[in-house]
Amino acid sequence: MSNSRFGLSNYALFGTVANGTGTNAALYQDADFPMANAINGSRFVPWKVPGTAASSLDIDLGSSPNISMVALLGYRTVGNPNLPPTGLVDVLRGPAGPAVIPVGTAIIPNTDCGITFTSFTSRYWRLNFFNAARTAGPEQFTLGGIYIGINTDLGLSYSPSEISEIRSRTINRTMSGVPVVTDMGFKRKLINANFNSVTAATRTTLQGLVDADRSFVYATPLDEWHECVLSGGMMKVQHKWGSPHLFDIGVEMETLP
Repeated sequence: MSNSRFGLSNYALFGTVANGTGTNAALYQDADFPMANAINGSRFVPWKVPGTAASSLDIDLGSSPNISMVALLGYRTVGNPNLPPTGLVDVLRGPAGPAVIPVGTAIIPNTDCGITFTSFTSRYWRLNFFNAARTAGPEQFTLGGIYIGINTDLGLSYSPSEISEIRSRTINRTMSGVPVVTDMGFKRKLINANFNSVTAATRTTLQGLVDADRSFVYATPLDEWHECVLSGGMMKVQHKWGSPHLFDIGVEMETLP
């Protein structure tokens, strides 16, 4: 089982999509949902591919920061967004574009997914999208965003935790009393995670969730990935006196639909 990992510094938001320039891959986009939407910071204004061909997304970060996490956010199948997506995404990096040095492969099992790896310093990044057999692209998809940044690994799990599955829906009744259920949007989760007897250094790391000015990435010990916000913008801290000082910290994260 992995540790709890967070993505708090997304350099992709300050980069540019390099497709259609130089020797980078050609633009592959729906005219109303261009590739630039993949780094606009909003999963609700996505990039949409026009078909099912294999495709590449080329990103120029504009500088060469340390990168140790890449995540796909808001990945959905066109025509049936509630259907679990499938496919593979090869991640490559390089000192010049297009990126050609393999980093790893992300398997797409859910709306949000990603990989972590040893830190690399690279300006150019490429994501290659395939089906599971690598014979074509995946199903036609939309992608709400990508995270290319630092993996903040707590070095520990959480215990205990509570996860609430939320489906927004209205329930009305016919004249005869039969319920009529209408789903409203996508389901989401509330994740209550408690980190007990942690050091002051871990407390400082978790403080980054409160200080974040936008959503962040959370990869659970079960390797489930989510784009989250801190519910209520609050973190609960209980100071346990001792030497060294230890803390019990509780955070409630709400996943974005």
